Amino acid sequence: HRRASPRPRKSSFARGARTAGVAQPPAFESRDRRAMASPGPAPAKARFAVLDCEDAVKWDGHAIALARLLGRAGETWEHHRCWSGELPDLRDIHTYQGLVVTGSHYCVRDEHAHEWIGALKRFIAKVVVHGGVKVYGACFGCQVIAEALGGKVDANPCGLPFVLKRETVVLTEAMTNRPEYQLALSAFPPTALSRGGATSEKKTTRQARLAVLQAHGDVVVSLPNGAVLLAHSETAPCEMFALGEDVLAVQGHPELDGATMLEKIAPFARALSEDDRAVAKSSLRLETDHVSVVGIVRAFLRGFSSSHDGDRREEKIIERDTLESLRRHTEAARAALADAPPRGKDGLFSRPDATAADAKAGSASSAASGAAALSAGAASVTSTPNTSLSPLSESSKNANARVAERQLVVAAEDAFACAARGAETEVRAIGFEFATLAKVNVAAAEKYAELGCTVAGLGVFADSLRRKDANAAPRFAELDVIEQNLDALENAAAALEAEAERLETRAAAVRLLAAKRKTLSLEEKVGLLESGGGGSVEA
Repeated sequence: HRRASPRPRKSSFARGARTAGVAQPPAFESRDRRAMASPGPAPAKARFAVLDCEDAVKWDGHAIALARLLGRAGETWEHHRCWSGELPDLRDIHTYQGLVVTGSHYCVRDEHAHEWIGALKRFIAKVVVHGGVKVYGACFGCQVIAEALGGKVDANPCGLPFVLKRETVVLTEAMTNRPEYQLALSAFPPTALSRGGATSEKKTTRQARLAVLQAHGDVVVSLPNGAVLLAHSETAPCEMFALGEDVLAVQGHPELDGATMLEKIAPFARALSEDDRAVAKSSLRLETDHVSVVGIVRAFLRGFSSSHDGDRREEKIIERDTLESLRRHTEAARAALADAPPRGKDGLFSRPDATAADAKAGSASSAASGAAALSAGAASVTSTPNTSLSPLSESSKNANARVAERQLVVAAEDAFACAARGAETEVRAIGFEFATLAKVNVAAAEKYAELGCTVAGLGVFADSLRRKDANAAPRFAELDVIEQNLDALENAAAALEAEAERLETRAAAVRLLAAKRKTLSLEEKVGLLESGGGGSVEA
């Protein structure tokens, strides 16, 4: 089921998100070039965008889940529905810190059938050329980034029509040397493949491995020029790759868990046989290293600098991403997909970035802190920097009031989104009923059409019989005359038969007499003639 969108819609998790349709105005290209040439001074950026490429209704909340999984407090995350023609404005691209391209059931090679795919490729290419904006993509996002930058995507080279499993991803030395990998590995060491060398210092870097869930029918088979291979596997030659400091692409789905894939992907993978489906269900229940991969992605999106100040800044960011906080982000993301936001001990929605100190300060604060807790885990979607809550000055109270008001707005938007999804479910049910009735009507019409064809055929057959009957009537009159002639012939045949019998009797008597005459002697014949009274000797 896909949602129809007759025209591009403007949508964002925060106010101020701009969109650009698939069909650009004629002067759009020149404006883009001016913006790229002189983007202006770049302020401290805390603006991100999720480029949503999935229009299936069952994935509602996927973009919000990504924002909660990858976002931080104080950042603004926007939602752009690429399949509806929504894209960030290239004139403002320098104000973004990062873009996240989602997965999709569409094929990146179908840009001729779906114009938005081609528009997305052109947009990504312009963003990468502009530089200074982190671009991350998973699965479909990985593939569309590759093709946008000159790579090639094709069907699974492993021979499987669809891969749905936990895959062992082998990391290259280029990956293990990346700073975000090293920092994330120190905070979130992989555990799913403890024998694989990813957690063992004795193993070489080429043996480092991660366990990642996969669901794909296509893969990147050729990297863009200048791209570096970061990982590969048995089912995908290019599991992960990077291009410079601004592009990171992952073929797997580190944002999903096995339960979600079992619910939303496994039942609908028509390319899988029953045996493959059973194997996939078992594989998806295994432990993964998604926490490690998500830690790498979160570090990548904030960027790295070659300067010492930048290194210290990134180390500080990584230190804030503890295993416990990342798990809270993961729970908030899963709740967004399950339409059930997580709740804290106080019955209010919890915030993924909340720490023990925040909770203590919140319990001692006024109603403003209670409103802040009502963000339902959406602080990673739209939030403002943390503010000290005690002691409170007049300006701090005003700031907290604004924070509380903003977070209440976010909570209201989440509630409205849930209500909208409920209404959409009812509308889909009604639409399904109408569709069923339409199918029944179509089937009935087909049956009536078949009956009409049968009746028409019977009429043609009856008309043919009538024509044959009319042609046979004169022949019936001739049959009467023929029958009379046959009677006369039968009488004549009977007379001839009687005469033939009489002649046969006479012929038999003659033959008998002739036989007797042959046996008589000459004297007997003379005597017989003389006693016979009449006749001559010659006779």
